[in-house]
Amino acid sequence: MKKIVICILGLILFPIAYHFLHLHILQMSENYVERKKNTLQKEFYDKLNEYWAGESRLMYSEEYGSTFYVPMDMDAVQFIDNRDEKDATFYSSVERLFPYDRFPLLTSTMFKCLRPGCFKDLYELNAVKNVPWVAFLLKYQEKDKFQMFIFKPVAVGYLQSSYNLRNWRPSLDESCTSALEYLVEEDRDYKDCYNQNNKKTINKILNLYNRYYYLQAEGHYRNFEDNNYVNFENIELSPDPEGEPLCGHRISWIYNGFYRVYYDTYPLLTYEIRFNHLNYNNDKETYYTEHFFVVKICFWILFFILFVYFIYLIYRSSKYYSKKVA
Repeated sequence: MKKIVICILGLILFPIAYHFLHLHILQMSENYVERKKNTLQKEFYDKLNEYWAGESRLMYSEEYGSTFYVPMDMDAVQFIDNRDEKDATFYSSVERLFPYDRFPLLTSTMFKCLRPGCFKDLYELNAVKNVPWVAFLLKYQEKDKFQMFIFKPVAVGYLQSSYNLRNWRPSLDESCTSALEYLVEEDRDYKDCYNQNNKKTINKILNLYNRYYYLQAEGHYRNFEDNNYVNFENIELSPDPEGEPLCGHRISWIYNGFYRVYYDTYPLLTYEIRFNHLNYNNDKETYYTEHFFVVKICFWILFFILFVYFIYLIYRSSKYYSKKVA
């Protein structure tokens, strides 16, 4: 009888033991993925710091050779440039005088981002139809966030002061090339962070990932997140039929005694370091399933043995009492 009571208590306590065993394995799985998370986090940030090498900005450029240009009507340019800064009809005038089917979208953006008077010293202005070069700047914006800026020429104008020397003026292609050289070799804001080898480094940064950590692009057309960049006009949407936002464009220019090259700086993409919760939860579930499966098999084997033994004890006890009665 004593053995039967012990078996009954064992059978009663088995579900309780099963429950606590489940909680223990669950805690083990959480500890496992947390250790893995810490290891992968350290590996990710160590590799990221190795690529940045103590810098906060990395810049490189790509050149595509010669392009072609669309001459702009200087009367129209001067009409736009002489506007009242608060003129409400200005935007429709730009689109009517420089339609998208002839001029690139950045042509109208250029006028919308610059205050009046920025073209008064020109006697000729040419819109860049296909860009001859593009420069890229990856900037460490804040913790776990990076911003990619893109630079591209928009228009090339010749200055009034060089009108009598127009036979010796540099070509449009030469002007654009010289503007890029100045931007990356002499401009104090960018020359220190420029290196053609940065292209490989930036690609490594943007493609860096492991099972738990990766870089995710937030999306296009974000505003500049730096007070040094100014968009003079409060532009929210383009009149372009696709409704492409124009927020954040910054038009600047590079010049010498002959020309002025207008170029756009635009925040192309913002990247954030993200955590892969899906893989994290999958790893935790996998660890729990694999380890608890073994425990479950052992548990049910023991439960079966105890149950059979309990049946056997009842059988022996009933047989014993039946003989005693007889």
